[in-house]
Amino acid sequence: MKKQILSIIMAGCLLLSMTACSSDKKNTKSASEQTTADTSTSTTSPQEYSKTDFVMSTVLSEKIYGTKDVTQDIKEELDKLEKEQLSWREDSSVVSKINADAQKGTKTKLDSDMTSWVEDSLELARRSNGAFDPTIGRLTRLWNIEGDNPKVPSKQEVKNTLKDTGYTKIHLEKVETQNTAITKKNVDKDIKDNTDKNGDAAKDTDNNTINSTAQNTADNMVNNEANNTPDNTALNEERLETTDKKTNTDESISSIYIEDQCTLDLGAVGKGIACDVAQNYLKQQKEVSGAVIAVGGSILLYGSKTDGTNWNVAVQNPRGKDGEAMGVLSLSGTTNVSTSGDYEKYFMQNGKRYHHILDPSTGYPAESSLISVTVVSDNGLLSDGLSTACFVLGKEKGERLLETYGAEGVFIDQNKKVTVTKGLKDKFTILNEEYTE
Repeated sequence: MKKQILSIIMAGCLLLSMTACSSDKKNTKSASEQTTADTSTSTTSPQEYSKTDFVMSTVLSEKIYGTKDVTQDIKEELDKLEKEQLSWREDSSVVSKINADAQKGTKTKLDSDMTSWVEDSLELARRSNGAFDPTIGRLTRLWNIEGDNPKVPSKQEVKNTLKDTGYTKIHLEKVETQNTAITKKNVDKDIKDNTDKNGDAAKDTDNNTINSTAQNTADNMVNNEANNTPDNTALNEERLETTDKKTNTDESISSIYIEDQCTLDLGAVGKGIACDVAQNYLKQQKEVSGAVIAVGGSILLYGSKTDGTNWNVAVQNPRGKDGEAMGVLSLSGTTNVSTSGDYEKYFMQNGKRYHHILDPSTGYPAESSLISVTVVSDNGLLSDGLSTACFVLGKEKGERLLETYGAEGVFIDQNKKVTVTKGLKDKFTILNEEYTE
């Protein structure tokens, strides 16, 4: 089986060479072997901090631009994400609890983060007509393509395992509740805006309508007509009191129920979720102006480089040597890039290649004539999941799916023909003459 390689960041060009579910410790240097600044380092002039590590069964490659090194902090955030939320191997994780409760026929309460991840995964499963399915974890482990002894299972084994899969067996029941602290913060902001407008209302009798939507509240939109109203202080106080009565101190909580012997596995979007978690963390770091965070084959491009140039993301040549690029994407701002290909994790048996991207409808490696799909999206989970779904669906259906999400992509078929969606036409350059559009 071909070994997984490290996504390379070199000369401002990041090689996107791994799929969304990559894993292989053997080709990775330990964190102690990497050259990186002390995570406590903070300077007054922008610098570049780099670190390579191992999280979520794959390579974590970080490059931070700013005045503070937060590489270790990000690694710890992702370790926590895996152990406490996503890992099916960790008995204490939320996913493990969901699956354990499912075997007992009971529901599991979810916090707002897990609710969002499950909801987005199920929506992607529906839109892709099951090409992406968060319940095929057992099928993946049956093939064991990521392990040391992959094998082609028997038809009966595949059939028996497929009986326990299917995203329609997952039922998410959303319970709308509110968070008083967050709601009050939103209302306070609206009150300040309203108060500022009162001064203008005294000089101008035009209608001033203030629409305030408090977070996660179904019926809290307040329309305040300020026409000929010199003072709205009393109304402000009434709104705040009413809103507080309609909320409680709990976060939005949902429950999940899974039928039969079906299990949840978010591994196919786990690296994308990690990118979203990293982005949320970076948003809180004023000392960081830009970053490149690669978790396996999912990459977060955040902010900008110190020199203001675009991010250059090289796409692996699916039929070339490890680290050989067939093209490069030139992107600006914050976005996510993920690639799924048949070249990263596979094994050969009787002269046939068996890759790790399984078609949930057949239980066997997808046969869509594609060998690589790269997706660019503003959401990490979606870029990760969409690259898998599009690979299974094929180019035509994959393009239509991307359009529904407002995402862009690069499709490479087995004849080395490249299809680039409209939004990337002027951002992607083919470097290898063997490939044509």
